[in-house]
Amino acid sequence: MNGRIDHAINWPPGLAVEWPGGYQDGATEPHVQQVVAALLVASHKSTVLELGCYRGHTAVWLCHTLSRMGGGEYLGVDIDAGRQAATLERLNLLNPARVLYRVVQGDALAVLRALPARSIGFAWVDDDHTPAHVAQELELLYNPTQPTLSKMAPKSPALPHP
Repeated sequence: MNGRIDHAINWPPGLAVEWPGGYQDGATEPHVQQVVAALLVASHKSTVLELGCYRGHTAVWLCHTLSRMGGGEYLGVDIDAGRQAATLERLNLLNPARVLYRVVQGDALAVLRALPARSIGFAWVDDDHTPAHVAQELELLYNPTQPTLSKMAPKSPALPHP
């Protein structure tokens, strides 16, 4: 990524200094993070789940976006204690206004099973990319055979057009 593109990105606090030269190996690419943040805005949801935090780059985008939207709740899950701690440290530095955030170390499937039904408004799944694991996560997020057990909140009614 060249400097000209970097300057076009509206970096949340704390990331611009770290990524002045571009992408950091292992993290979600900055342009993808911007798309995820835009999808959160478009969803009008205020409860966010992120599975697989790496070192908190996308967490910063999500919490910064929640703050700009008026506030909300963020739950990050990573199986690796070091990545969980790095994400929490990064969010503590950001200290997003009106956002209640938690980052837990644990197995994504176990955390998903423990969440109340219909408690998640927006989910970013970026942990274990094996087909079997992703299928299990999606089954828990969107239970097609028993929708009342799905972890995702029901679709909000469409906003009225002005």
